[in-house]
Amino acid sequence: MTFKKYVLAAAVMAVMSGSAMAVDAPSDTGTITFHGLVNSGTCLITMPDDFTQDGNDFDVQLETVQVADFAANTKSANSVTSTLGETPFKLHVQCDVSKNIESVSAQLDPWAGSSAGNEGILVPASNLQGAATNVALVLRNGVGGDQIKMGQANGGTATALVNGAADLNYAVAYTGPSTASSGKVQAQVAFTMDYE
Repeated sequence: MTFKKYVLAAAVMAVMSGSAMAVDAPSDTGTITFHGLVNSGTCLITMPDDFTQDGNDFDVQLETVQVADFAANTKSANSVTSTLGETPFKLHVQCDVSKNIESVSAQLDPWAGSSAGNEGILVPASNLQGAATNVALVLRNGVGGDQIKMGQANGGTATALVNGAADLNYAVAYTGPSTASSGKVQAQVAFTMDYE
């Protein structure tokens, strides 16, 4: 089972050429767009520890770093191996055991103006007032784990549930060249849970 959003659109259009066709064409044509959401409703997703949660939306606060740290701690511009300000976080999944769900994984994708940069890094939206420049984020499966590449399939290996529960462990760190400037860093990802 996958938690996904499905969009269905149906359109009826009339193409007119010349005034004679315009007389015969009906004036009551248009489009209908249907929006829906299919949710298994079997699992509760939380982010334990000290993170803010609003429904299935979470805020992860990274530590404050210095501009000088970018030159000292990253191997190259937008290095995917950067551990600068690395912050671990996890999604805790609690499923109804009667649904016989055996494993869970999550697909992470850029969201709300954030984008995928070179090497699959997460690039913050450019319209944030007071934003730091030349700063991006790199996500990994757990501390020191494989990189989660934005804009690519990144669900990774499914995590087995024990008594209906599992933790999906991640980490996020700053990355950027020595020309990074000070300011706010804010980026978003959307997650899609996949249950098996």
